[in-house]
Amino acid sequence: MIDDSDVAARLEYLEDRAAITDLVGAYALHVAAADYSRLADLFTIDGIFRAGTNVVAGREVLRDFFSRSLVPGKTVPITGNLSLAIDNDEARCACLMATTYHSGKAGGFCGRYDDVIRREDGAWKFFSRHFTFYHGKPQEA
Repeated sequence: MIDDSDVAARLEYLEDRAAITDLVGAYALHVAAADYSRLADLFTIDGIFRAGTNVVAGREVLRDFFSRSLVPGKTVPITGNLSLAIDNDEARCACLMATTYHSGKAGGFCGRYDDVIRREDGAWKFFSRHFTFYHGKPQEA
């Protein structure tokens, strides 16, 4: 809990919140562009991604996974309704995601991301990103 009289702590909290929100947005933009290298760089060196039966760990393994999974403009995620809890250099974030277009076809999927985000070398990065499908799970997941 932040003391309302501690202006520096309040400012740091708002800056951290903005940086984490930007991280979630950058993830969606990099998925849509199939920019797998930048996408992998949003994860810590030991970062983990889980979706359906896919569990991928380690930044370089993530880079390879994304390079085989993404095609520019074929999956366009729309994220929103972020809920954040920040505790020093670690944060928990939940948000909803929907895509109306997946693998070049209409009729996408939706679900929820549950993230653990850590500050690594001064930047917020995903340590773990777990996607739970609510509707329309792709066959490859």
